[in-house]
Amino acid sequence: MKALGFQQSVVSKYIGDKAMMKSILFGLLTAVFLTATPPADSQQPAKVILIGYLTG
Repeated sequence: MKALGFQQSVVSKYIGDKAMMKSILFGLLTAVFLTATPPADSQQPAKVILIGYLTG
């Protein structure tokens, strides 16, 4: 019985470590993808056509 209790605690400890490693890996991958993307280039403003006349 004692060996079985120890074995269960070791297994549950490894399951917790595995979940922690998944969350750390997910966070690192997210940070890498967000920082590795190139910045967006700004667009030139559209040319505005002005219709009018000058009086002098």
